[in-house]
Amino acid sequence: MNHFHPILFDTVAKAAIRSIDQFNSQSLSITVNAFAKMDHHHPELFRSVAAASIPIIKVYNAQELANTVNAFGKMNYRHRPLFDKIATAAIPIIHTFTSQGLANMINGFARMNHHEPKLFDSVAKVSIPIIHTFKTQDLSNTVNAFAKVKHRHPELFDTVALAAIPAIHTFNAQELSNTVNAFARIGHRHPELFDQVATATIPIIDTYNSQNLANTANAFARVHYFHQDLFDSIAVFSIPIIDTFNAQELSNIVNAFGKMNYQYPTLFDNVAEAAIPIVNEFTAQGLANTASAFAKVRMTGDRTKVLFFNIARVIVNMEVSNISERTLIEIAYSFLKIRLVDEEMLDLIGDAIVNKKEIDVDSQGLGNLAASFSNQEVSSTGKVLKIVCDKFQNLESNAINLQCVADVASAMLMAQRLKVASSSMVKLVVDLAISKSSESRLEDMRDILLGLGPVDIPNDLRQDLLMTYKPLFNKYSKDLSQICQSEIHKIYNQSEVL
Repeated sequence: MNHFHPILFDTVAKAAIRSIDQFNSQSLSITVNAFAKMDHHHPELFRSVAAASIPIIKVYNAQELANTVNAFGKMNYRHRPLFDKIATAAIPIIHTFTSQGLANMINGFARMNHHEPKLFDSVAKVSIPIIHTFKTQDLSNTVNAFAKVKHRHPELFDTVALAAIPAIHTFNAQELSNTVNAFARIGHRHPELFDQVATATIPIIDTYNSQNLANTANAFARVHYFHQDLFDSIAVFSIPIIDTFNAQELSNIVNAFGKMNYQYPTLFDNVAEAAIPIVNEFTAQGLANTASAFAKVRMTGDRTKVLFFNIARVIVNMEVSNISERTLIEIAYSFLKIRLVDEEMLDLIGDAIVNKKEIDVDSQGLGNLAASFSNQEVSSTGKVLKIVCDKFQNLESNAINLQCVADVASAMLMAQRLKVASSSMVKLVVDLAISKSSESRLEDMRDILLGLGPVDIPNDLRQDLLMTYKPLFNKYSKDLSQICQSEIHKIYNQSEVL
């Protein structure tokens, strides 16, 4: 009857605990299920039910097992011994579960982040032949559960997609959002499903809350599927309710637009406005994702500057030694891309990276680190660039792309000035720039020529570099700013390579 009476529930709980040994499996299951439906917390009762259930778990039927797990999951009551016993009891009778029971049980395990691979595989196996009996909520909850515990099962996901597509217009906002979010989190691409979800989402976008909007955008970005009408709709309906977004949702939505390299200035300005008062509520990764998104779409307005100033102040007051080097580099590189400088924050990031026992970054991360310290000499700059030079020379050349070479090249003048770049390091960077020139984009050509132009390089090597990049400069020069064109012309003129 959905009639909540807290005093009655508390009184029942007290009486039940006293006589819990008299409850059978059905009574135990029904009791916690009722408390969960009413969202009435009573940890002592749930502990008593768990203790009473474990010895008799073998007599539980499918519905009782599903309801018990679902109740503990909804109330966020962790009880590993109970869940272990339920998994063991459920697998032999998994074929007796209804579609809703399968979805509820697996969702309960996922809510508790309790991964039982054999159970999840068993659920997938029995679900696939009866997937047509799953309701929209069950389809959504099932893939969402598998994604939460990172349990990949391509056949199940493909089967769910095939079942969902014909019924997609009957999914509500939460179900649509959860479904694509699950496929994205597990890394399972299904363009037809995503296309259908986009088509179904746009007409009901006004029913989406902040979490649905952020998660949907983030899901499409994770699988690199851009649907402009959907992203436009998400932006339009996010802006009026932007003050209802929490820190993670603000970060997720701009991160999605950033990944898709889709500039929507009004959305970004509103996110900045909403983020500034709560910027201290962002995690370090959330700050990195937000800064990176603004940098990727080249947002440089006044609101962006205020947001970045506040991000810097939060980072300075954090215990940065606990933040991963990848996150720290992402933050520093974002400030570089926006052309904003905060020397205190940069020096703090540099010291934190230098003090790491081992720097776990790929070639792109190493390039970003080099570029971040290419123009600013703080006390840690030399030590950071020394690490870059040492690690760069140990990379396999096939693991280095030209963007990485360009980023490292931009730091060579500073590294030479601080006496941390050997002649062999400089030669390696130039050789890689020449050998990988076929990969060149406008940005790479510009950064390599401007970065290596003032560097002390043997004359024959400089001539080879400039001759290699002369056709590329001619190709891209019209798209460069007047200042860049002038600087590069000067480099060529001084080297008499015309």
